[in-house]
Amino acid sequence: MRKKRRMAELFVILSMIFLMLTACGSAGYKKEVEENFTDNGKNEPYARQIPLDEMDFQVYDDYFPKIRAMILYNYDRKISLPCDVEYYESKEDSEPILTLEKGTQVYVLPDDERTIVGYGRCCWPDYEEGWRYGKPFLTIDFTYISEEYPMYYVKSEQLEKVAEAFYESNRDSFSSIRKKDYVRRTTQYIDQILYDNGAYISKALLEK
Repeated sequence: MRKKRRMAELFVILSMIFLMLTACGSAGYKKEVEENFTDNGKNEPYARQIPLDEMDFQVYDDYFPKIRAMILYNYDRKISLPCDVEYYESKEDSEPILTLEKGTQVYVLPDDERTIVGYGRCCWPDYEEGWRYGKPFLTIDFTYISEEYPMYYVKSEQLEKVAEAFYESNRDSFSSIRKKDYVRRTTQYIDQILYDNGAYISKALLEK
């Protein structure tokens, strides 16, 4: 009995030490990200906390490469959604305005490389953690019209699940990168570009 009690106490102590080390590591990472950020001083929309549904994203066009090499790879561009992906006109809405149901076939990569930024899994970061803003995935029977295709709020977690499914669908092409790193890199692509150009530090980038 005493041995079991000691083992239980040791487990609790080790668990507490692990949690403390994890918290310290996360705090250190967050501090490093914040200290390495240099505001570009341009007072752009993110710096002024302009609501995303009122923002002119063309302000940031020059920060993004004109041609994305990933379009040239032989990826399977379509996948079946691994979960429902829900889009909202407002984060305060109780019901989504659009739901792409689990199992729906969608294009993760569009035909035109110019549409990647702000589309599908590559949406703009919201000021509130856990939310993004962008254009919904295209289903296989829909033609993309960038000027008319609306943008909505969407939960980050759902886009991350889609990125995971795309990774699994094209695993042979991603042998050099871990799934966790791939998901972070692709869903936070815009976040990193904004950070590198001194425009904004997203909540997602602060998470280790």
